[in-house]
Amino acid sequence: MDLLARLKEDIIVADGGFGAIVLSRGLAPEECEESWNLTHPKDIEEIHRDFIEAGAELVTTNTFKANRRLLAKHGLGDKVEEVNRAAVEAARRAAAPKGAFVVGCIGPIGELLEPYGDLTAEAARELFREPAMALARAGADALFLETFMAIEEAEIAVKAAKETGLPVVASMAFQASGATMMGVGPEQAAARLSAAGAEVVGANCGVGPVELFPIMEKMKASYAGLTIAQPNAGMPRLIEGKTVFPEKPETMGEYAKKFRNLGINIIGGCCGNRPEHIRAIAKALRGGTP
Repeated sequence: MDLLARLKEDIIVADGGFGAIVLSRGLAPEECEESWNLTHPKDIEEIHRDFIEAGAELVTTNTFKANRRLLAKHGLGDKVEEVNRAAVEAARRAAAPKGAFVVGCIGPIGELLEPYGDLTAEAARELFREPAMALARAGADALFLETFMAIEEAEIAVKAAKETGLPVVASMAFQASGATMMGVGPEQAAARLSAAGAEVVGANCGVGPVELFPIMEKMKASYAGLTIAQPNAGMPRLIEGKTVFPEKPETMGEYAKKFRNLGINIIGGCCGNRPEHIRAIAKALRGGTP
C-alpha cells in the first residue's frame, strides 16, 4: 500500500528528531550528519530501527542538508547521489521487517532567494531537484520537504519534488507567534503548498506541542486535505551550555491524541524527540507499539 492510500484509511505514526542522536553517537563538530550515511551506515540504520521499534510507522531519511550547495561545504558536493542513496538504503534495511514507510527528507537551502538574497529561483529548483531525484531513484516511498520558513522557497521545492512522481509532504516551521520567521501564517501555508502540488501539508520544528496545537487548529479550519504535525519536544532551553528539549514523553503522547482528534493524518516529533517520545505517541494512538 502506498503512503496516500494508507492515509485515506488511517493515521500514521512518524519518527522523531535525528540530529541530537547522531551527535550523541560521536558526530564531530566539523562533520555534517549526512556524511554518516557513507561513513557510519550501521549507526544510521540503528537510529531508524530504534524509532521503528518504538512504534514509528514512517521514518525520514538522514538527508535534511543533502543538497549540492550544503554538502560542498563539507567536501561532499560531488556526492549528492551517493549520500542520498545510502540514506534510503539504511532506512530501508531498518524499515523492511515491519513494513514502515521510508520518506526522503529535503530541507531548505539555507540562503535567501532574490530579491532578498543572491539565490535565483532556477538555481534553487535544481538544488532541490537533484536530491529529490536521487531519493526517488534509491526507492523512497515519498518525499518530505520540512522546516521551511519562506513560502516561495517551499513552493519551488514542492514543484521540483513533484517531478519525481512521488507523493510530496510539505511542512513549515512556525514560531510561537503563529507565523513562520518570514511571516507566513498556517492558512496561507496550507493553501499555497497544496496549490503547488503537495498532497500533505503541515508543520514541524519551531515549537513544542502546546504552541503548535493552535497553529494546526487554524490550518485545519481553512484546509480540508491531508495534514502532518511534528512538534519539537518542547521549547528548547540552554542549560549549562547545552540545548535541552524539556517536554516529557507523556506530554507528547497526550498531544498526539489531541492532534488525532483535530484530524491530523501524520503525527510524530521533530527536534528533541527520541524513541521514548515516539513510544509514548504510539501508545497514545495505538494503545501500544504496533
